[in-house]
Amino acid sequence: MPADNPADLVILDLMMPREDAATTFQRLRQRRPNVPVLICTGLPQAEPAPELLRQPGVSLIRKPFRMNELWYAVKQLLTARKE
Repeated sequence: MPADNPADLVILDLMMPREDAATTFQRLRQRRPNVPVLICTGLPQAEPAPELLRQPGVSLIRKPFRMNELWYAVKQLLTARKE
């Protein structure tokens, strides 16, 4: 993530081709410890990646999702960040 163009929120998929989500999450937290993270997954597990979901500023959305569900999840994370 370029330092001169910081993101307000990161959407992170659990299943990525080159690096697992936990590693990416840890690298992200090193660079931007307070950026909210929305984890998305299509995995059927009851609670995928519980170690990530216990972190502050992290939420989960399940695929497939509707645009209004994505909008709501993003809004919730960004609102909580300001509180």
